[in-house]
Amino acid sequence: MLNRWTHRNAHLHQIEAALAAGRPEAAPADRSFIERNDASRSRLRSVLSSLTAVDLAESAGEGQWTVGQVIGHLAFWDRFLAGRWRAALASGPGGQPSYLPHELADLLNDGLPATWNAFAATSADAVIAEALAAAEESDSIIGGLPDSTPIDAILAERPALLDRSIHRASHFVEIECAAGRQAS
Repeated sequence: MLNRWTHRNAHLHQIEAALAAGRPEAAPADRSFIERNDASRSRLRSVLSSLTAVDLAESAGEGQWTVGQVIGHLAFWDRFLAGRWRAALASGPGGQPSYLPHELADLLNDGLPATWNAFAATSADAVIAEALAAAEESDSIIGGLPDSTPIDAILAERPALLDRSIHRASHFVEIECAAGRQAS
């Protein structure tokens, strides 16, 4: 117990061997969300391509938003996240903004439907073009994020900030159901 050198000496050899071997390469961050974003953007294009002004006014659910408001909601969040990621890129690797608080997202979703309704009241072509442009911008920025981005941490806490397919998926169902109800 008094002679700690024999104990330390054994571990010193382990430490020296580990240092001589060098650091193992860090596992690359899982960027499969990029392919999911591409697929969901393609599906968005397909889902929106057949909508008309009448479809945009259709309710997306009982007491819920209209199809146009849902599309405005999708466009808003893609534009919002594009701005968020541009700010993160401008501030550098150490300046990643904190996560978007759930409470703020809920407040925005509660307060913006009137804006989304005005957005949806324009021509169907303009609404669809804006939603697709917003998705393209967001996905393009996300796809080009540098390796210094804390991807694993973001995917663990708020995956939809990177994987836009998560957010879009539930809204595809709403839009498709509303368009199907109107067609029948």
